[in-house]
Amino acid sequence: MIIFRLNVMIFMSLSAFVYSCANPFSSRPVEEPDGIAADLVFPGSADEWVATFADAHMDANLQQYTRLFQDSLASDFQFQFVPEITQRGILSQWSQEDEFLHFQNFTSAVSQIDLSFSNREEDNFVDSIFIDVSYRLRYISEQRREEYNGDSLFKLKFVNSYYVLYYWQDFSSTATRGDSTWSLLKSKY
Repeated sequence: MIIFRLNVMIFMSLSAFVYSCANPFSSRPVEEPDGIAADLVFPGSADEWVATFADAHMDANLQQYTRLFQDSLASDFQFQFVPEITQRGILSQWSQEDEFLHFQNFTSAVSQIDLSFSNREEDNFVDSIFIDVSYRLRYISEQRREEYNGDSLFKLKFVNSYYVLYYWQDFSSTATRGDSTWSLLKSKY
């Protein structure tokens, strides 16, 4: 008798479960993630990478900024920053962690950032892109307004369906003569 009641209870529980949903093996609808992670861009082209790099600065978005760099733990090579020649002694051992700390310190210390690029040239390869570009970075902080100009060479690698930065070289342009490059800005923050 006890076995009969147990079988009836199991049968009724299973019946209720099966009849309560149309298909017990169907998956639920996909939901979009909430928050900042939903807004992250994974650039699939040089245009998207450059735009996302500038936007990350202007929005002070550290999470987006870090997504633009090669994951040094999952890669055979390390991020390399080559500073403008006048700053090489100070920034000679610049690491990816230094880069992220600089970005965080810089973006939290200023109230407005404007970053623009011009004179862009690209070399495309099978799994990488080299971007040579002139930049102008202007910012406003409580104490001052400053502008930094120069040229940069960005080397991007196509990894996991999007481009990431693994090499960045900073140059002074002939107009700035090394006195206001991104390297100088990095040494300040």
